[in-house]
Amino acid sequence: MVDPRHHKRPESVMVVVYTDDAVLIIKRADHKNFWQSVTGSLEWGEQAMDTAKRELAEETGISGYPIIDTGIRRSYDILKEWRHKFAPGTLRNQENLFLCKIPEQVEVTLDPNEHTEYEWLSHEDAMKKVFSWTNKLAIQML
Repeated sequence: MVDPRHHKRPESVMVVVYTDDAVLIIKRADHKNFWQSVTGSLEWGEQAMDTAKRELAEETGISGYPIIDTGIRRSYDILKEWRHKFAPGTLRNQENLFLCKIPEQVEVTLDPNEHTEYEWLSHEDAMKKVFSWTNKLAIQML
């Protein structure tokens, strides 16, 4: 029997960072034109809030602002090109939605191994640019 802890956990967070008039989106390094909010998988034994704080700091350098757990959980199909990271037969991921409102747009520090660009866009423009339906819904609810 395969120990699932040797694979990526099929549970993740999305942290939508925003101001009154803009949403932060970041471009993935491993997939051309995939723009998204901050995302990341939970480590085995890790709680979703801890993952949200860790991923926000790792992916943007942003920390010290309140992160709100919306209680919204969405399940989606894992893209075929990423299924090899999960235990055999794992086809779906559960995403936990968090929000982080900050007072103003800030300079973002990206890890070039994960993301290559960032933009602060209007809510409408950010919704058009992000690739996932869960991200579009998250921005729409702002």
